[in-house]
Amino acid sequence: MDLAYKRKFINENPCDLVIKPRSKKSAKKIESLTVDEHKKLSSYLMSVSLEKEPLKNVFLIQMYMGLRISEVLSLKKNDFDLNNNVLHINKTMTTDKYGYTIIGEKTKTEAGIRDLPIPDFLIPYIKEQLSNYNNNNYNLLFYKNHPLNHSGANAIFKRICNNLNIFKPNLSTHILRHTYGTRCIEAGMPPVVLQRLMGHTNIKVTLNTYTSVLNKFKEEEIDKVSQYYAKNNLIMKEENQQETLLLNNKDKNLKFSDIER
Repeated sequence: MDLAYKRKFINENPCDLVIKPRSKKSAKKIESLTVDEHKKLSSYLMSVSLEKEPLKNVFLIQMYMGLRISEVLSLKKNDFDLNNNVLHINKTMTTDKYGYTIIGEKTKTEAGIRDLPIPDFLIPYIKEQLSNYNNNNYNLLFYKNHPLNHSGANAIFKRICNNLNIFKPNLSTHILRHTYGTRCIEAGMPPVVLQRLMGHTNIKVTLNTYTSVLNKFKEEEIDKVSQYYAKNNLIMKEENQQETLLLNNKDKNLKFSDIER
């Protein structure tokens, strides 16, 4: 209706005064790998051969760059700028109503179009993948006789995790994207920066998605504020505080004594 009004199809939007109902959908708990699980999976993927695990670099890119599986599977050779260590994200992979895989011409949202710096430690794995490129009509980097799909990638990922004794409810490759986001917050990255890297439409999405992770670190951040107060003499030192309290208590005792008299 807003769009119809802006394009002058209607003279006014009759929905302007309608109060939108609150969603009754319960908040979805975000699962990510623990640090130990992250180490275990990373160690395996970085040491196994491409012949044994053809999708190992798909999972490494997700885990260390925070891409959606649909964004990784739609990557082409020219999306990688290794001269500047930048990855261009500008499309996604979807399925049509018949279940056939199609390469979209744009990302899930407008914010999904982004350039991401490639971590130095990932460069050898990306070069490995580029050197094993199979020529195909789609120019897809990850291709095996046909474009790969989400369900196939999820099945392989679950098999790897089961073999490594990593068990999570509703396990899928999306946990790798959330693991990236979680590690970024743990490292102290501001949510507004993470929003850009993840391709979220606005900061609310990032804050709502990682509320539980952010809550874990709020005490640490409060400690930082307390340290700042102490460093700049904005609070009384502990020993002085105790002296003041003792003096105040003495004053109170004197006043009570006067009242009793």
